[in-house]
Amino acid sequence: MKLVDVQKIWDKAEHNAFTDFIRFRGNWFCVLRESSGHTANDGALRVITSIDGESWDSAALISSADSDLRDAKITETPGGELMLCGVESFHDKSVHSHQSLAWFSNDGLTWSEKHPIADPDFWLWRVTWHKGIAYGMA
Repeated sequence: MKLVDVQKIWDKAEHNAFTDFIRFRGNWFCVLRESSGHTANDGALRVITSIDGESWDSAALISSADSDLRDAKITETPGGELMLCGVESFHDKSVHSHQSLAWFSNDGLTWSEKHPIADPDFWLWRVTWHKGIAYGMA
C-alpha cells in the first residue's frame, strides 16, 4: 500500500480531532470533535461535507450545554438515513459519568434530537450494521 496524499480539511476550532468518514448520496461526510483542547470539557460534534473531497463546508454542529460531546462516528442505517453516534461526558457526574447517543438525518444537514443508546456509563465506540441490526461494543 502506498500513501498518495495527505490534506488538512478542517481547522476551525482550537482542537479538531477524532474523525470518521462516510460517502452518502454522492457526497463525503466527515464527523469530528471540536473543542478548546484535547482534555477540555466543551466538545461539540461537527459534521462537514464535500462533493469532491477537496473543498469542505460545515453541515451541522451538535453541542450540549451540560455535557462534553466526544468520539463522533457516522454510518448509514438500513433505512437510508445517516446515524451519528457519540458520547456525552456529563459535567455533573453525580448520577452518571457519560451516556452514548445517536442522532439521525436524511440529508446530513438537519439532525434529530439525541437518542440515548446503550446503558448509562457504557462508552459505545462504534456502531456497524449487519442484516438490519446495529451492533456495537462498549
